[in-house]
Amino acid sequence: MRLRYRLMEVFCALAAQRKYIVVFPDMTVKLYRSLREVADDTSISPATLSRGLKVMDGAMFKAPLTEYVFWIAKWKGPTVDCS
Repeated sequence: MRLRYRLMEVFCALAAQRKYIVVFPDMTVKLYRSLREVADDTSISPATLSRGLKVMDGAMFKAPLTEYVFWIAKWKGPTVDCS
């Protein structure tokens, strides 16, 4: 039980540090700290990401080189009680 509680603490601490969530074309999900990190992994410019996320909290983006489609959103933190 203590191990499970400790794992939840670690998860909550790491998830709280992230600002963006990305769903990749293969349906994998990854959390990021900055739009620059997202841009490095998706080949979409940070300026394009910033503009798109100003209008909505989440949006579909298409990478110009690969034409892969990503769903990218602002991450509001874990939905479980971390207190």
